[in-house]
Amino acid sequence: MKDTEFHERIYIRKGIRSTEFGLLIAILITLILKLRLIFLLNIDIDEFTFLSFVHQHLQGTLSSQFFRFHVHFFSWLPGISGNEVAQIFAARMVMYLLSLGACIFLYLIGRLFFNRSGALFSVLCYLSISNVIVHGASFRFDPMCGFLFLCSVYFLLRTPRSSFGIIIAGFNTALSLMISLKTILYFPTIGVIFIFQYFFEKSKRKVHKEIVLFSITLIIGFVLLHHFHLATLAKGVSSVDKIAKNLASQGILFKEFFPNRFYMIAILVENLFIWLFWLGGLIFLVWDLIYHKSKLLSKNLLLLSLFIPLLSLAFYKYSFPYFYVFILSPAIIFSGVLIDKVTDNFKKKGYIVSLILIYIGSLTIIGNFFFHYKRNAFDQTIAQREMVQLVHKIFPETVPYIDRCFMISSFPMVGLQMTSWDMARYTTANRPIMQQILIKHKPKLIVANIVHLDLSVPRGSRMDIFKNYPLLEEDYNILKDNFIHHWGVLYVAGKHLRFNSTKKYQTFEMLIPGTYTLESEGEVFINGVIYEPGSKINLEQMVYTIVPKTSPMEMTLRWGKDLYKPHRKPSTQPIFLGYYLQALKMRN
Repeated sequence: MKDTEFHERIYIRKGIRSTEFGLLIAILITLILKLRLIFLLNIDIDEFTFLSFVHQHLQGTLSSQFFRFHVHFFSWLPGISGNEVAQIFAARMVMYLLSLGACIFLYLIGRLFFNRSGALFSVLCYLSISNVIVHGASFRFDPMCGFLFLCSVYFLLRTPRSSFGIIIAGFNTALSLMISLKTILYFPTIGVIFIFQYFFEKSKRKVHKEIVLFSITLIIGFVLLHHFHLATLAKGVSSVDKIAKNLASQGILFKEFFPNRFYMIAILVENLFIWLFWLGGLIFLVWDLIYHKSKLLSKNLLLLSLFIPLLSLAFYKYSFPYFYVFILSPAIIFSGVLIDKVTDNFKKKGYIVSLILIYIGSLTIIGNFFFHYKRNAFDQTIAQREMVQLVHKIFPETVPYIDRCFMISSFPMVGLQMTSWDMARYTTANRPIMQQILIKHKPKLIVANIVHLDLSVPRGSRMDIFKNYPLLEEDYNILKDNFIHHWGVLYVAGKHLRFNSTKKYQTFEMLIPGTYTLESEGEVFINGVIYEPGSKINLEQMVYTIVPKTSPMEMTLRWGKDLYKPHRKPSTQPIFLGYYLQALKMRN
């Protein structure tokens, strides 16, 4: 009998070790493949914007108190390369390391509630979610805040808790709040954790001290970090009241239920099996709380507190796909509940069917990962690298320019940042702005990385996510009158004029002064001075009269001295692919 029990224990131990080893191998495979995606995934508009703040900080022009603190950690990026795409790849490597840290803390938190198999399975589920595959190492707030929050939660939940751990949790929360104010969405979870600990632990005085220590660390940490950041900013810092009002009115919506339900439905459909495990774990946990009020009550309630951040999807306006990296990291832990229970059942009864269920579940999650990995595992940065390299080749020195999102981050972008928020405010104001921008800042180029800046497309004729917010007609016409097509989606300052037998002369106002190259079929008179084709003409900010020597004729004045133009055709790949573009359709 004893020999039989001994062999059963060996059999069970080997079975459990094999599941743990298999889960660990699966996690390592996903991490290796995700490392490759860093250099393949399309760079999102927010990543270029995020990088531009680093350059503004180094140039001494950064002026915002909030959503900019990350610049202090990434001031080394321009030393990596003069190319913005390469800089973002380097920044993504840092985010990848933070995502590794987030996985470690997710596992450690899981071990507070589950066995090793359950904790590892939660990590595997998190890494296999489509949104995390694509955005988990993006250069934006979410990976940073997600890592800091999981680190804080671990030190708040672990037992025994130490004062040092509480201080780390408080400071991490302060740092996360400086990086992004949407860290506030984590606060209810932290508050509920303290409340449950206060009610269920015998030493209420100890918990009270921990709450005070955490609060003091959070407040002092935030104040010190905020003052440090203020000391590095340029003059003209944005008003705190103004920022707070904008965030309250634009960021959180209580009038609309699930404002971005489309993205939520998409993540549910794309990761159905993961959500079945997650829902099963949540149901089991609630069932256990209702019908089995045991000594595990406090433990289960603490676990349920990690569900709270997910509720923000009901009212947070900007819950776009990348937001799930930020909000899912604590809640995904419920996916490990069932695996924990099945593994415990195998320990007690040794039923091979339990082991088979774990293997099937793990293979299903791995299949989910490979499906979404395969959809995205091709170079989506061809057009982006092409355009950034071209701009730097044409303009070796920085010049003002116009685009939607600071794509040439080391150059001063002027004009309107074309987010949905900014375009809505621009449309509501109904006030033309481009003429004054051209006169004041004298931009030399337009990177038409949004349809509204593509001057070859009639205003408002193409549908996209900004279809309700086109440029005002006067602004569109000003750009069209003062910029000419150069290559791909690149436009440079210039004029294009046509003359026929009835139109023998024209007048035009030059808003962007500089040296221009004359491209024409014959000689022309500009303010009475004759110029041959290819002439380099210095034009000031004034009105000119131009007369062709012969007509009909087409002529172009192009900013610069014989600007470089590639002989090859531009890539057909869009610069920005969008959140839910079918990746396979974009393959050449």
